[in-house]
Amino acid sequence: MPAPQIAIIILAAGRSSRLGRPKQLMEYRGHTLIHHAVESALNSSLRPIIVVTSPGLVDPIRKEVADKDFDILTNTECEIGMSSSIRMGLSHLVRKIPEIDAVVLGLCDQPHVTSETFTRLAEKYRNERKPIVASEYSDTLGVPALFDRSMFDELLALTGDRGAKSLFSKHAANVARVASPEAAFDIDSAEDLKYTK
Repeated sequence: MPAPQIAIIILAAGRSSRLGRPKQLMEYRGHTLIHHAVESALNSSLRPIIVVTSPGLVDPIRKEVADKDFDILTNTECEIGMSSSIRMGLSHLVRKIPEIDAVVLGLCDQPHVTSETFTRLAEKYRNERKPIVASEYSDTLGVPALFDRSMFDELLALTGDRGAKSLFSKHAANVARVASPEAAFDIDSAEDLKYTK
């Protein structure tokens, strides 16, 4: 049996209202958060890589991660919430590769997530074939998380600011867990900036 083909979608269309500036372009250890997220995805063996971002950030992101092989999409409905980015990215993916087996959803504001995080999720999926593989950290389940194509319709049906995390409890018996303590840290407020140096 051939290995399943798994893509990565980086959700990077948040408005960063609490920060007052795009968190995607905040610096962490010499590079922006979006640079770290895209590089981590590209350093994995998963393909294709898709980035969904907000209007006005496509060109800055392209400059940050120049000459790299990934698709970047502009979500003009990002004010609706994260669900709109999931729908846009996943719809693009299915059009691009109709036979895709699974997708990993990641964020741009988890700077400690690396290619190894994505690889562990993919390996767990290949070994157990559960329809959802979630990162486990801080006594909860979260992203990055992998979703089998059997979950695509439910991902596309998400509305508002509800992310894919809502599917974890709905399908609790079919969620595989991967310890990912590195995913616990994310950038949500100006207070978090002091940890990015």
